[in-house]
Amino acid sequence: MKRNEIDKRNENGEDLLPNCDLSVWLRSCDEEVIEPIIGQKTGQIPKWLNGSLLRNGPGSLGVGESKFQHLFDGSSLIHRFGIRDGEVTYQCRFLQTNTLKKNQAAKRIVISEFGTEGVPDPCHTIFDKLSAFFHPQEVSDNCMISIYPFADELYTFSEYPVIHRIDPMTIETLKTVDVSNYVSIVHHTSHPHIMVDGTVYNLGLTVTPTGPKYAIVEFPFTREGEKKPGGDVFGEATVVASVATRWPLHPGYMHTFGVTDNYWVIVEQPMSVSVAAVLATKFTNKATSSNLRWFPEYNTLILIVSKRTGSLVATYYCEPFFYLHIINQYEEEGYVVLDICVYKDPSMIHCMYIDALKVSPDELYS
Repeated sequence: MKRNEIDKRNENGEDLLPNCDLSVWLRSCDEEVIEPIIGQKTGQIPKWLNGSLLRNGPGSLGVGESKFQHLFDGSSLIHRFGIRDGEVTYQCRFLQTNTLKKNQAAKRIVISEFGTEGVPDPCHTIFDKLSAFFHPQEVSDNCMISIYPFADELYTFSEYPVIHRIDPMTIETLKTVDVSNYVSIVHHTSHPHIMVDGTVYNLGLTVTPTGPKYAIVEFPFTREGEKKPGGDVFGEATVVASVATRWPLHPGYMHTFGVTDNYWVIVEQPMSVSVAAVLATKFTNKATSSNLRWFPEYNTLILIVSKRTGSLVATYYCEPFFYLHIINQYEEEGYVVLDICVYKDPSMIHCMYIDALKVSPDELYS
């Protein structure tokens, strides 16, 4: 994106980026806060407001002398704000992922992230790389995007189908769950939907004999005390709907999806994941962003899938756009209404490289 393509003021001269301090994204946590500390506040917090606010995001921008290159890459840091009797306490702890442990042991970034190439052990041979091809644990499990509940348990998410359970009070990492051990998916979105009854739905990508398909995965709500042996809340997970991808070798990049009373909404943008590139990165160790392909000459497809039958009932074509998040979706007077934050192309991803974030807003938009 060229700097002169954006004006940070509108036609009335109003600042479109008030209080925009990009430096907040450049802070890097060096020390965890395990025991709650009392926070300093301004204003008043109602004494009837009691509970916890948990947040997830990039907490460390480097390991040893090596630095992460993109905002999507920083080591996951869980924050907890404990609110009680008008006061707030704060804690933070790093999510104890396989990726974090390997990076810390090597004192450098050894597993590639979205925008950062890992530096593998120089002693590894081509046969080690061939072996790594068959071991998905070499893919980053740095779940630094979101936190969602499954029954009475909390899990952190990224787009790789390995999630981590955290303790809601101590924010300690309790266990790791590979969702692909329960349902045959190789990818899922970072933003599942939690229904009123506690049932969880997520959109994944499954590979079938006829090609890849988008799969809606249902995780039925299980009450505490009614769990399967071992306390497994994932044992009844099933694929309840599937739709073929537009391009078998280029499934669409999915970060979220929509759900209404009667439909699932899958937005297939012309940003795709190259299967050939994914296979190649097993050997080249390139950043995962190198697997993405943008096809601006193709429409964005909005796929409407019936919750009752699990079948595709309508496909809508619109101009090509890039998106990450759906803001809202609902049904009104026989229509499915979709509020979605769109961009004309995926260049906004480049604005989240660490070097780009170091540029001041005045300089960036001058």
